[in-house]
Amino acid sequence: MFSDPIKNIEQCSIQAGMEIADLGSGSGAYSLATAKALVSTGKVYAIDINKDLLNKLRNEGVKKGLYNIEVIWGDIDKFGGTKLRDYSVDMALLCNILFQLENKSEVVKEIKRILKPGGRVLVVDWSDSFGLLHESDVGASNFLYQSLT
Repeated sequence: MFSDPIKNIEQCSIQAGMEIADLGSGSGAYSLATAKALVSTGKVYAIDINKDLLNKLRNEGVKKGLYNIEVIWGDIDKFGGTKLRDYSVDMALLCNILFQLENKSEVVKEIKRILKPGGRVLVVDWSDSFGLLHESDVGASNFLYQSLT
């Protein structure tokens, strides 16, 4: 079952001027919802390894009048792969991507690198679309939480 990106983002207390990284943005459901919540103040960095999805996201953002999305071709599985500056984002989104990550510990290191002090992380993952989360994905969520606290 898919969760609603708009409802999830509404729960995040997004403030005007925030800079938010959508790691593994894919087709951009969370990037678009976040850009809309920012009301053109602040920026969403949509980062993905798939250039076609990034182009589709860029076009969809323009079509919806959302000009605060910057698409970045990068590999979130690698330290430095987001291409963002150290301590540059207020929030990182990791939505429906845990099951695809090959190197979860590198992703955690990258989140810690780009997140401003006091920054937040939203993790959303599958519940039953692909069956229950694999034990490794539950472990990854716990590892992420413990590593960032």
